Amino acid sequence: MERLADYLIAWLREQVESAGLRGAVVGVSGGVDSAVVAFLLQRAFPKTALGLILPAGSGRCSRGGPGLRDCPRGD
Repeated sequence: MERLADYLIAWLREQVESAGLRGAVVGVSGGVDSAVVAFLLQRAFPKTALGLILPAGSGRCSRGGPGLRDCPRGD
């Protein structure tokens, strides 16, 4: 498993560097997929990775509604 993680971290670094960037942003929904990506990005970019917690709960924004920028505060 560690070998796979190392491969993915190297791939992430290559992709970000080839785009001329220095880090990455991930939307963290609370699911396993986004948690794994957040973990890999933090290992790949310990000082320049940013995780954003997405809206959760029963509001319309968490049921496939509008994008995050359109969600009213507290929804």
